[in-house]
Amino acid sequence: MSRCDTLCLAHFRASIVFRLCAALFMFLFVVGISPLPTTLELIKTRGYLTVVALAQDGQVSDRTLPQSFSGEITHLLSENLGVATHVIWATSQDDAFARLRRHEADIALTSMISQDPGLMNIRYSKTYQDVSLQLIQKIQPHHDADLELANGDYASLLRHAKIAVYAQSNEAQLAKQLQEQLPGIQLQIIPDNRRFSTLLDLVSGQQADFALVNASAFAEHRALHTDLRVVMNLSHAARLAWAFAPGSDTSFYNRAQLFLQQRNDDGTLKRMAAFYKPEQHSDRREAHGFNYDLRSRLPVYAGLFQSYAKKYHLDWHVIAAIAYQESHWHPDAVSPAGASGMMMLMAPTAASLGVHNRQNANESIRAGCNYFRMLVDSLPDDVKEPDRTWMALAAYNKGPGYLQKARQLTQKQHRNPDLWSDVREVMAGLGHHHATDDDTETDATPHSQVLAYVSQVKRYYDTLLLAHPNEFQRNVAER
Repeated sequence: MSRCDTLCLAHFRASIVFRLCAALFMFLFVVGISPLPTTLELIKTRGYLTVVALAQDGQVSDRTLPQSFSGEITHLLSENLGVATHVIWATSQDDAFARLRRHEADIALTSMISQDPGLMNIRYSKTYQDVSLQLIQKIQPHHDADLELANGDYASLLRHAKIAVYAQSNEAQLAKQLQEQLPGIQLQIIPDNRRFSTLLDLVSGQQADFALVNASAFAEHRALHTDLRVVMNLSHAARLAWAFAPGSDTSFYNRAQLFLQQRNDDGTLKRMAAFYKPEQHSDRREAHGFNYDLRSRLPVYAGLFQSYAKKYHLDWHVIAAIAYQESHWHPDAVSPAGASGMMMLMAPTAASLGVHNRQNANESIRAGCNYFRMLVDSLPDDVKEPDRTWMALAAYNKGPGYLQKARQLTQKQHRNPDLWSDVREVMAGLGHHHATDDDTETDATPHSQVLAYVSQVKRYYDTLLLAHPNEFQRNVAER
């Protein structure tokens, strides 16, 4: 190769290297000046918010939020962002926060509180719900606890007590504070991946003197533990808040904070607190009645609920809850308005569904499942679960025409008619106002009746989910 050829080849190679270096420099420069997408932008781009929730009593392995204050407010946050909600389930508090730290989830839905000193590297939102704490005790005749409490002698009541609490919970922190004041207190710490009913079972079985729990959790379980009572409402409260994945990007955190502030200012949080108020669950006489029927009546009909719900692709717990609200599982029940049977069907509806004898439990449950399936299917595709179920319940109670008018009125008020929370708030705002041509009905029945119906069915549904299968399925196979 001549000297000239060598020089030309060297020049060519240098030119290639120069171009590659220039291209690399430009790439790095562009990357350097182009900001990475924020967490909020990533959530909107992917189209869903990933929520990690604690899988305990009543939770199922699907990807829907739990039916609770926390679940609903998180659902509303997703709607506000214009995205869907993707739920992953954690087995414990530690697991939930580990998933946050690994950025497997955007937000955590747990029972932890924002003041927990053990989680200082986790960012928390504003408080969206205050839940009071209660001391739960087994009901015993001739017990002197009431006398001690009447005299304000809490120290005597707790001095040598064994108190059961969940690990890594606000209740555990409070119990440790009580133990510092009264060293004789013994703490029985239950791993937080155990069922909540484990705490209550310890008190029922007198393996612990008290359980320290939050009011909402006990209210949900009260019908299953009628041998227990609230012996003390403590002044402390669990201040529930969202937890966020750690990091310097606060875009999503700031948006969630703004959302909570807006929902507080427009009264949404207050209305939701009233809807999920624990006291609504706490009537002892009603709890005793439901507990008795759960064990004596439901085993007779559980097979029918399950088989017909499966045929019509429904959750049998929902159908059983409707039946209890309608008839307390009495197949021969009759209402003053003329509805009859286990599912309280009116004669025209029953006839259209092929029912010959409304007081035949088999016919009534089959027709009730068929009718509820029709109500669910009649809703637009844009209405997603769990909103479809709550709206179908309203239609079951007052008819599909009532629900249609309620949704139309919701839209007129520039709310989302596909969200039960919006429809419910519009109806609640009407209160006992009697309808006009622009309202949701043409008779004088208060709108609150429908809201109370849906709320009560939901409470029965929640309790059925929490109940251990053996509670209501004994002898089902034999029957």
